[in-house]
Amino acid sequence: MQEPLVEFELTKEFRDRFQEALDQRDEVFIRDTLHSVKAADITSLLYEFSADESKYVLDLLPIPLQAEIIRDLDAETRKEFMRVYESAEITGLVNHLDSDDAADILHELPVKQREEVLAGLEPVLKGQVTELLRYEENVAGGLMAKELMKARVHWTVVQCIDEIRKQAEYVSKFYTVYVVDENDVLVGRVALQDLIEDNVVEFTGVFTSESFIVHRLIGPAEYQASIRWQDRSPSADWYYVRATQHNGHLAWSSPIWVG
Repeated sequence: MQEPLVEFELTKEFRDRFQEALDQRDEVFIRDTLHSVKAADITSLLYEFSADESKYVLDLLPIPLQAEIIRDLDAETRKEFMRVYESAEITGLVNHLDSDDAADILHELPVKQREEVLAGLEPVLKGQVTELLRYEENVAGGLMAKELMKARVHWTVVQCIDEIRKQAEYVSKFYTVYVVDENDVLVGRVALQDLIEDNVVEFTGVFTSESFIVHRLIGPAEYQASIRWQDRSPSADWYYVRATQHNGHLAWSSPIWVG
């Protein structure tokens, strides 16, 4: 008789049952239990087990999901995990990651194994990771994926938009703008998701240090507006519109003459 499916939940009872499945190498139970479970939840579960046990679990999952789980582990745990992987296996996982995550993992490997993994990466990713590994850790280049955008702290809004448009020719998607100084040292980062909600203010140091502001994004639906208004006491023969945008900026129209 088939055992009823045990629902995934991070409890002692589930952990004990999962340990039993590991001890018995019960592939069916492990696969069925982790089916449709988010990578972050599986990552949390694997902290409970050894590197060898965790690798057994991961080997039963699709490679893209394995890569996502390995990416989400903290650095020290991931180092332990990587010791039970062959270079070719690490290469297969890293090929499914963005360049900054891939560089983080390679940076944690012994030099010889790092070179072996790097040699097996897909050409575009290999070039991106190689470039990132050249940077010092406190320099923005070493923190940014090649898929992300960079802006100088002193740029005006117009300069920032112009430069991002230029960089967009080489980047199909981006979610974060990194703000750097003249030496490419990172002073802040702005997620586009945050800019949908409000302006973002960042300080370059303690509270009294210099700061910069990145203004809220204005979506296409907010580019236009229409109003109807009747002047019940006409005393002039010209009108103008003054508008306050959602990000707090003001705009005025040219005068409209009537009569």
